[in-house]
Amino acid sequence: MLNNYDATVTALAAFLVANAPPGADRDLIRLQDQLGRGEVPDYMHLEFKPARDVGCTLYVRVESPEGRFDRERIMDAEGNRWYAYVVKCEVSWASWGSGDVLTTQRRLACMTEVTRFACDLERVFSTVFHRLDATKAEIEAQDAKYKKQAAEAAVRDAVLKNAKGVKVGQSKSVVVDAKYDMTNVGEVIVTRQEGGRTCRPSGS
Repeated sequence: MLNNYDATVTALAAFLVANAPPGADRDLIRLQDQLGRGEVPDYMHLEFKPARDVGCTLYVRVESPEGRFDRERIMDAEGNRWYAYVVKCEVSWASWGSGDVLTTQRRLACMTEVTRFACDLERVFSTVFHRLDATKAEIEAQDAKYKKQAAEAAVRDAVLKNAKGVKVGQSKSVVVDAKYDMTNVGEVIVTRQEGGRTCRPSGS
């Protein structure tokens, strides 16, 4: 699987800058500046205003092939985690109401040109592309971190539940649920408030 997310999104932004119909200069200048800084977003919009009484907006999104609000992770044979993406466009325009024939023709021409450009955009970037989210080693490290944090939280909870009535210098054994992996858990510092004072019973 090819990790081509960044290259594709950059190419998408460059295509917009180079080929967009006239009338969206302000948004194209902003997008070109983002390209120069290497900060290309995964959501872009261009507001076309060739005249005061004519307008149309193009929305360009990078989203999952399953839909904008769905994202399915892909695990490869080596245990790395990936996500798939496609380019989707939407076109929107204001409800201008009625107008004379010449004005309506200019509005329709703008809408038609932007819609055709949106079709071209989806055709040029019709291929599904992928982003490497995490390697197998990164996933394992993250899982180990979460397990350690969960175990430490369980120790703190057990200590606090059993610390009442224990005086300074005294000790008391507590039991943590066996479902927690304590392999990499060392000393856990626990603080609690009692009578306006902060106490620090410890657990390990």
